[in-house]
Amino acid sequence: MRPADAVGRLAAAGCIAPHAEGAEMTRWAPVDVAGWKVPADWVRRRERGEPLAWITGHAAFGGLDLRVTHGVYPPRPWSAELAFSAAGALRSRGRLLDLCTGTGAVAALVASRRPGALVVGVDVDPTAAACARTNGVTAVVGDLDAALRACPPFDVVTAVAPYVPADSVAALARAVRDHEPVAARAGGGIAPDQDLHRDRIERDRNDARHDAGDEQLGDGHVRRHAVHDHDDRGRDQQTERASA
Repeated sequence: MRPADAVGRLAAAGCIAPHAEGAEMTRWAPVDVAGWKVPADWVRRRERGEPLAWITGHAAFGGLDLRVTHGVYPPRPWSAELAFSAAGALRSRGRLLDLCTGTGAVAALVASRRPGALVVGVDVDPTAAACARTNGVTAVVGDLDAALRACPPFDVVTAVAPYVPADSVAALARAVRDHEPVAARAGGGIAPDQDLHRDRIERDRNDARHDAGDEQLGDGHVRRHAVHDHDDRGRDQQTERASA
């Protein structure tokens, strides 16, 4: 399919940035004898609402090109704010633990800015941990910090944890609700102030940090005894593929 035709199809399907998405498809599409073309199957998958990163296998994040395995929560570009802030708080040879690491996006971006630091990602999903490793992240499979409690303390702990209350999942954009892993989004509570993952991270913070460092907030500030509570419900509604 010609790139121009792909852009037209994406626009008709309700994608809010069809030219940018078409360019990404063109960038990563395999080359055939006629040159660069967009596979029609890629366009059909995107029309159905499948995340673009799953289709191309790539996502741009804070200047990095990340590999994204099908089924793993695609990183949101605004989470790069967290990584930049965490890197600023981390000593050149410090230790950072990234909980719920997913593709390893936050950990990889921190490591790129603090190459002398020890950066470790943890995810309960083995597929996600394996994906993070393809992005150069030292990643282990575990439930929050349980697998690392015998390790020396970490200076900074980051997390883009599941946060959407159980009764709000149905209100997400259809493309998000129908395709992206529920476990990576659903916080489990029934109200925004009842985020079960946030509460668990808050309870476990001393095990990972031994009160020796900071945890990172989604608002870009570093605060002792605070947890990253990255509330991007509204932005997901605005930036994901528009669909009824």
